[in-house]
Amino acid sequence: MKDRRARTGEPVSGKSLPPHRAALAVLPGILFALLLGLAGALDRFENMAFDLRARFFSGSVRGDGKIALIYLDQYSLDWAEKELDVTWPWPREMYGLVTEFCSRARSTSFDVLFPGPSSYGVDDDRAFAAAIRKADNVVLSEMPEVTTDQASDGSVSPLSERKAHGALPAPELAQTGAPVGSVTLKPDRDGVFRHYRPFADSTDRLHPSLGLAALAGKNPVGYDAGTGLVTVGARDGSGAVFKLDAKTGAVPRFGLREKVFRRYNAAEVIASAISLRAGSKPQLDPAVFEGSFVFFGFSAPGLYDRQATPVSASGPGVDVHAFFLRSLLDSSFLKRLPAWLDHLVAAAAGLALGLLFSRARSRLSQSLVAIAGLLMVPAAGFLAYSGGYWIGIVESGFSVFASIASILVAEYVRVGRQRAFLRNAFGHYLSPAVIERIIERPETLRLGGERRGISVMFTDLEGFTALAEKLDPSRLAAVLNEYLSAMSEIIFEEGGTIDKYEGDAIIAFWNAPLEQEDHIRRAVNAALRCGDKLRSLRPRLAELTAGSHGFRMRIGVHSGMAVVGNMGSRMRFNYTVLGDTVNLASRLEGANKVFGTSILVSGAVAEAFGLDSMRYVARIAVLGRSGAVDVYEPRVPVGGVHIPDLGAFTEARSLFAKGDFGAAASIFAELAPVDPVSAAYLRKCASLAVERPEPWDGVWVLDSK
Repeated sequence: MKDRRARTGEPVSGKSLPPHRAALAVLPGILFALLLGLAGALDRFENMAFDLRARFFSGSVRGDGKIALIYLDQYSLDWAEKELDVTWPWPREMYGLVTEFCSRARSTSFDVLFPGPSSYGVDDDRAFAAAIRKADNVVLSEMPEVTTDQASDGSVSPLSERKAHGALPAPELAQTGAPVGSVTLKPDRDGVFRHYRPFADSTDRLHPSLGLAALAGKNPVGYDAGTGLVTVGARDGSGAVFKLDAKTGAVPRFGLREKVFRRYNAAEVIASAISLRAGSKPQLDPAVFEGSFVFFGFSAPGLYDRQATPVSASGPGVDVHAFFLRSLLDSSFLKRLPAWLDHLVAAAAGLALGLLFSRARSRLSQSLVAIAGLLMVPAAGFLAYSGGYWIGIVESGFSVFASIASILVAEYVRVGRQRAFLRNAFGHYLSPAVIERIIERPETLRLGGERRGISVMFTDLEGFTALAEKLDPSRLAAVLNEYLSAMSEIIFEEGGTIDKYEGDAIIAFWNAPLEQEDHIRRAVNAALRCGDKLRSLRPRLAELTAGSHGFRMRIGVHSGMAVVGNMGSRMRFNYTVLGDTVNLASRLEGANKVFGTSILVSGAVAEAFGLDSMRYVARIAVLGRSGAVDVYEPRVPVGGVHIPDLGAFTEARSLFAKGDFGAAASIFAELAPVDPVSAAYLRKCASLAVERPEPWDGVWVLDSK
C-alpha cells in the first residue's frame, strides 16, 4: 500500500480525473495540434474541409444576371471548322465578331492571350483592333513579368528583383487603349483556386487581375497596402471602394456556374454576329448582354485552360475570374479568421472538450461527448461558412481528438496504477478472481466503513504456541507457509477475503468487498474443506516438525452485521471487519476447546446452511458478550467421526437443559468414549451436580476465550 492514495485516503473508485489533472493531461494533445497547425502540416486537410463546405453550399449561391460567360467549347471549334472553314488557332477577327456582338455589354473581358502579331497577318490584328475601338468596352488579358521569390507565407514579395517572362497584348491591340487585366493567377499548393489575388505581383506597377479590370474598365484602380482598400474609379472617394488583401487574396464564394451565370458558346455568338452583318435575324438578341459583365474563355479540353476550384475538379479557367467578380459585386467574399485566432480557437476547443470528456462518468457518456465534440467542430465550420466566414476546423478537430486521446492515455496510466494499487493492496487477502472483479467495477469497493451482513471464519491450530517454542525459525516458517498457503487457497477458491494472519490463526470473511448471496454456504464449505485439507496435510507437516505435533485445528463461523472497509490512519490502513459478529466468531473458535470439536457455527449459520446437516451442541454464553447463543457442529465433523446415536445425545442434552444432571450424565457416559461433545457434557454435569446454579436456564457459560 505504498500508493499515495493509501496514505491520503483518496478514493480509488472514481473514474474521472480531477480538473487540474485533466487540464494538464490535455496539454500534450493541444500542443501537438498547435505545432502541426503552425508547421502547415494540416493545411492540406483544411483545404479539403473547406472544399467540402463549398460544395455543400454551392447550390445556394445564386447570380443576379449581371455576369455572362461565353465559352469557346469543342462544339464551337467543330462548328467553325465545318461552317466557316476556320481551324485552330482562330484568326483574331473571330474575336472581333464576339466584341462587335457584345458592344452593349458593360465590359467584355477576354481570358485569352494575344501576344505578338497575328499569324494571319497585320490585317487580322487591325480588324480586331477596330472592333475593340468601336465597342469601347473590351478588357484584354496579360501575363506581366512577375517576381518569383516568395515570402514565408507563400506570397510573392513585390520587392524581389527576380522576374519571370510575361506575355502582353500585341502592339496593334495595345494601341487601342483597352484596359488590361492579369490572368497570372496563383492556385493554392494543391493546385486548387480558393484564393483570388486582385493584383499580379510585379516590380513596375500594380497589375489588376482580369476580374478586377472587368469591373474597373477604363477607370483607375488604386490600392492602399496599409488598409487593404482597393479603389475603383475616382480617387476623391466617389469611386467604388473594396477591402481586399493583395497578398493572400480574397476568397470568392464559389457555386454552380449553371445556377450563377448565364452561359453561351462562342459558335452561337459568332453566328449571331454574322447574321446581323448580313441583315438577317440573329440566333441571339444582342440585348441579352446589355449592361452585363461578359467573360470570354476556353472550355474545350484540348485548349488546356481547365482549372480546379473548391466546387469542381476541372472547370473553365475563366470561371475563376467570374466568381471573383460576382463576389466583388455583392460583397460576398468569405472572411478568413487570422491565423492566431484559429490557433486560439483550436486550443480552446481542445481544452473544453478534453475537460468535459474527463468528467464523463461512463464509457457511454464519454463516447457521446467525444462524438458530440468531433461533430461540433465541423458543424461550427459549416455554420460559419453560411454566415460568410472561413474558420479553420481541422486544427480544432485534431486538437479535440488529440485532447481526448491524451485524456484516454492519462486514464489508461491512472487505471494501470489503480489496478496495480488494488492488486498490491488486496492481493494478499483476496482471490485473484475477486480482485479482477473489483478492478472491473472499482465502485463496488467503498473506502471507509460500511455496515453490511457478512460471514466470518476464525481458524487456529491447537497447541501451535508450544510447538513454536520448540522449532527453530526456519522450520517454523516452513510449517506456517505450508499450512497457511493451503488454507488460504481454499478460502480464495470459496470467494473469501482474508482479513489477516495472526501467527497460525486466520481471519477470513465473505460478502465483502463484493456481494455474495450465498456467503454463509461459502464460509461453511471453506471451514469443512480446510478441516479435510489439514487431515491430508498432516504427513507433510509431521515431516517438517519431526512428528512433534498432531496438528488439529479449531474453526468458528458466525454470520451477522458488521462494519467493513478500509480502516486505520491516514498513513496506513487495512481492509478489515469490526463488530460483535467478528467477536462471536472468535469466541466460537475458542469454544471448540471446551467441547472437543473442530468446527462450531452459530445458530444463524446453521439455519441458513441447513439444520439437517448440523448437530445442535449447546446454548452458550461467551466471555465478554451478553446474551446466549445456540451453537452447532456439522454432523460429519472434521476427522470423519460420526455420532453413533444422535437420538440418545439429543435426549441427554434435553435432560441437561432441564437441570436433571444425573440422568443426563448416565446417557452422556455411554456416548463419551466416541463423542468428545458428550465427554464435555459429562464433565459439565459432574461440576454442576456439585454446585448447581439457581435459577438454572440451561445456558452453558464459558469462562474463557
